[in-house]
Amino acid sequence: MPFKKNCLKIVKNNNKKAFVFVRDKNIHLLKEMNKAVKMFEAESSRKINLLKTVSLISGVLVLIVIVLAWFLVVYPLVCILKNTTAHLSEGAQQVAEASAQVAQSSQVLAEGANTQAASFQEVLLSLEDVKAKS
Repeated sequence: MPFKKNCLKIVKNNNKKAFVFVRDKNIHLLKEMNKAVKMFEAESSRKINLLKTVSLISGVLVLIVIVLAWFLVVYPLVCILKNTTAHLSEGAQQVAEASAQVAQSSQVLAEGANTQAASFQEVLLSLEDVKAKS
């Protein structure tokens, strides 16, 4: 505090004794302040290096997690989806083939029913002729 008091005396009163005190102690004070600045600079540099290291480690860990997630989660899901899609395609093709067979069978049945109806019609006409003759 004496340094500050003497500086204020110089500013207010233009005190010669205070001026000599400040001049004599100024270099020592500046050296001490310079040491403090260097200490803060070293601490800041250490913190910056720590931050860079933590950032690098975090980036590597994120990359490892992404790669592991790909191989443990995404890739197996993609394989399952491919297999499911292949099975669904096979099933759809089998359904299409069965549908074609059902359509063909329906056509054959319809033709058989038409033939049977025509034959039944002929039998009825024959029976009506026999009934009319008797």
